Amino acid sequence: MILQRLALRNYRKFRDLDLELPLGLVAIVGRNGMGKSTLLEAIAFALFGSVASRTGAKGIRREGEGREPCEVELHFALGSANYQVVRRLVGKDQTP
Repeated sequence: MILQRLALRNYRKFRDLDLELPLGLVAIVGRNGMGKSTLLEAIAFALFGSVASRTGAKGIRREGEGREPCEVELHFALGSANYQVVRRLVGKDQTP
């Protein structure tokens, strides 16, 4: 699997992030608490749902965003096929 793009909306500490991933080895570096693990968690959330998150669905949405949907969009290639996965939590009850 080759990750190509990760977009986050109201996901944990990220209000709006659109990250294009280049081919090859990618390093994620930064100080503690900057969101490195959150990026990896978002990929797992896109692929496997909230069961793959370190917190339940209620802890995923960015604080203070009210009813705005929480969304993770992941683009990746597997073999010769390209895929797009969008996973969303909407409403007060964070319905997937």
